[in-house]
Amino acid sequence: MSSSRIFIFGATGYAGRSICNYLLKHTECGLIVSSRELEKALDLADKLNEDADNKRVVGVELSRLETDELARVFTSIDVFIQAGPALDAISLLILAKAVIAAGAHWVDLQLPSSQH
Repeated sequence: MSSSRIFIFGATGYAGRSICNYLLKHTECGLIVSSRELEKALDLADKLNEDADNKRVVGVELSRLETDELARVFTSIDVFIQAGPALDAISLLILAKAVIAAGAHWVDLQLPSSQH
């Protein structure tokens, strides 16, 4: 998994941050973290890189679930991890099509709210 690029959808939440920290500690993969606001994504990437003493995390803005934007953001990802809140059926369909088009795997991880 050393050259894998993993996109974490919902990285700014509890589950997403936990997944990022685990992957940075136990793998050599590169991470892409997203937020609706670029500054928030970049801040998270900087913090994760600093905590793990590396430069394997990049932050990107994902403000709209539109085909063109997803194609741009999902370029060269190997795995998409859905760690955010439950999504409606239309959003899931849009994301699924983009992940398939990117040739990536999909992992859906949810933690019960009692875990926070």
